[in-house]
Amino acid sequence: VGFVINRNINFTNSCVKRCGFCAFSRTGIDSEAYFLPMDEIVRRAREGVSLGATEICVQAGLPPNMHPDLYTDVASALKEAVPEIHLHAFSPEEVIYGAKRSKRSIKDMLTALKDAGVDTLPGTSAEILDDSIRKQIAGQRLSSSEWVEVIETAHSLGLKTSSTMMYGHVETPYHVARHLETLREVQERTGGFTEFVPLSFVSREAPMYREGKIGGMRGGPSGAEVMVTHAVARLFLAGSIDNLQVSWPKEGLRFAQILLQNGANDLGGTLMNESISTAAGAVHGQLAKPNELRSTIEEIGRKPYQRTTTYGHVSSNSQNIIGSPKLSEHVSTAEHVSTALEDDGHVSSATDEVTEHVPSLDEVGTGRFGSFHELIADKSRWRAKGVIKQPKGVS
Repeated sequence: VGFVINRNINFTNSCVKRCGFCAFSRTGIDSEAYFLPMDEIVRRAREGVSLGATEICVQAGLPPNMHPDLYTDVASALKEAVPEIHLHAFSPEEVIYGAKRSKRSIKDMLTALKDAGVDTLPGTSAEILDDSIRKQIAGQRLSSSEWVEVIETAHSLGLKTSSTMMYGHVETPYHVARHLETLREVQERTGGFTEFVPLSFVSREAPMYREGKIGGMRGGPSGAEVMVTHAVARLFLAGSIDNLQVSWPKEGLRFAQILLQNGANDLGGTLMNESISTAAGAVHGQLAKPNELRSTIEEIGRKPYQRTTTYGHVSSNSQNIIGSPKLSEHVSTAEHVSTALEDDGHVSSATDEVTEHVPSLDEVGTGRFGSFHELIADKSRWRAKGVIKQPKGVS
């Protein structure tokens, strides 16, 4: 059973769209809208790497009046700061928004992101790939055909993606089956999916559930439905998409053990920060430490392994990737730790000495990483000012 040490960076919740299931986004002028400047985005990535992350995952809202080059600038800044990291960034929804803002085609936008340093894309914003369902829960969202177009274009350019499905709202088993069939058909054409991740609808703070305006709206799937969905996905996608991931932020580590015995073979990532499920009301936290993930797997008699984003193996001692390009060695652990510890913006060279104990992710407290609720409660730092042009302060 695999897991990846990664850090999520949801750099803004300012968004031009109002999706019924999303409790994360805010309008550009909302007092709870935040926007992290570039130096903070980079700082979080450096901190993640200093704690053993091999992946940085970047997803966010769609800020109004966004600078046309924002996404490529973020990717370039991250790759310049931590060139050895695998950058898993920008959903199909963000790709289309970036293409519109920069007046590029989808292919040209994806090419620009790849050139800027994006390695793979999260296959989120899929929800249910049926436009009659999408119209009910997120009428402003990209269409099913647009999602497929972005994904297949990414695959054609050598950018692999994950695949997802959000269920437990107004869809029926028919819609779930059609969604899985669409994913399988795409995989047969491209071979570009790395995994499939079923995502339970978290309803507690979701506007479409709280407002009660959609007939037949459920408050998320039952436990039995979650088990069946994972088992059916394993059978339906067998030989096509071989990796089936449990979303522990939505299901919790305890229930994840059951799902690992119902077809799943992956526990996802450590995350460090998780804002989207948390905002919707998920209660399982935003950090799963590596030892927690290992214990969760070992307790059911399975063997854990630390993986890369694309399912290569990582040596637990050296962080070197087996079956994938070796992590760059030109940035030392000492440099990462100095970068994480110093507040004056100075980046220590590889020859700087660090005598303090180097903490691992298993040793740090959850409070170190802040939280979504702290971000939206802080009315002074990192406020989105309505018109978003470009984050300031590249360090």
